[in-house]
Amino acid sequence: MSDYIYKLGNFNTDYITSAYVSEGYNDYTNCNAANLASEEGQRLIQVRERTAIKANGKARYDFAFIPDIAFLANPDPLIKNCELKLRFDRADSALALLKAQEGGTCTKIDIKDCYATTEYISSPGLRNHFDRIDTEPITYEFEDVEVLVKSIPYNQTTVRFDNLRGGNTPSHIFAGIIKTDALDGNTAYSSSQFGCYNVDEMNFTLNGNSVNGYPLTIQNGSSVFPLQKFIDATKRTSNVSCGKFLTPNEYRFNWIWAHHFEAEQTSQGWAGINFKLSEAFNEANGSMSLVVWIISPSALKIDKFHQVEKLNL
Repeated sequence: MSDYIYKLGNFNTDYITSAYVSEGYNDYTNCNAANLASEEGQRLIQVRERTAIKANGKARYDFAFIPDIAFLANPDPLIKNCELKLRFDRADSALALLKAQEGGTCTKIDIKDCYATTEYISSPGLRNHFDRIDTEPITYEFEDVEVLVKSIPYNQTTVRFDNLRGGNTPSHIFAGIIKTDALDGNTAYSSSQFGCYNVDEMNFTLNGNSVNGYPLTIQNGSSVFPLQKFIDATKRTSNVSCGKFLTPNEYRFNWIWAHHFEAEQTSQGWAGINFKLSEAFNEANGSMSLVVWIISPSALKIDKFHQVEKLNL
């Protein structure tokens, strides 16, 4: 989830679906298993199989993962005589895979020939920069991503989460509604298929007061205003250096509500979300969840004794 919002919030979609194909980002059509069984779904499968090397009835996929969230998103190299340990936990196959056909099963794919590639970089400028550690700590600034998942109650058309997170006001907040089964591991649903799901009005709050630009009202299920708000919150509006972003149709499969905190009346407080539904969720329709991403500027300071201190900026 952290990687998903980082990619969507920072890179244009053409770049993601080309440069990041090696990580599995072939497209942004987060359909479910039933969609894949359709004619359009079969075309999607063909696109997603374009990176496979096929021979003797088998398919091999080569992946190159680039850790680019949190501290690793900082472009500065590590200080000398410092060791970084990376740990990867694999998700269950039911979270990562969809059934390609009715009655099909998904099993965990074996990873073979896995290794890490590192690069040593040095220059007079870098050496002078890191030599400063004898007199002051070296600072790495980055964006910290906190992911919260809240169950949406049944039989309520007005849903409130007033105290999601307290402390320093974050820089951004994103939210999406999704079927709980998709997060719990169900090969029938995509784990990133966020949709409108009957939302008539969305409101982001700080200390109980609506933030700038909210509440946002949706009429006739139109995605235009939420999409424009996402584009604005990620500083893409009238930004000529930005490339392609989600189309309104693609956004329907990635319906993310967004806000950039700026010119707020306080630098601290409680961030909250409340929204109104045209039709309440019930047990017959299945459980729904609200996924919230909270983005905060942070920093790591490392001194000459390799003591690490994390700061909330």
